[in-house]
Amino acid sequence: MLEKIKFYLSVCLASSILGAFIVGVNIILKYGIHLVTGRAFHFHITSVSIIFSIVFISSFGYAVNKGPAFMKE
Repeated sequence: MLEKIKFYLSVCLASSILGAFIVGVNIILKYGIHLVTGRAFHFHITSVSIIFSIVFISSFGYAVNKGPAFMKE
């Protein structure tokens, strides 16, 4: 039972880190493009939350489908 809880917590943490990394790269790229073109950069939380949700759900679902043996590979 403890192994399952540890597995789900580690998968949740890894999915959150992956989602945050992809959102950060997206923001940096958007900011760089707007900086080069001379336009103002507007931060929209809606797009950030959508991207994070998609990445988090897909990576969490992938890891859960693979099972705890996925972490031992």
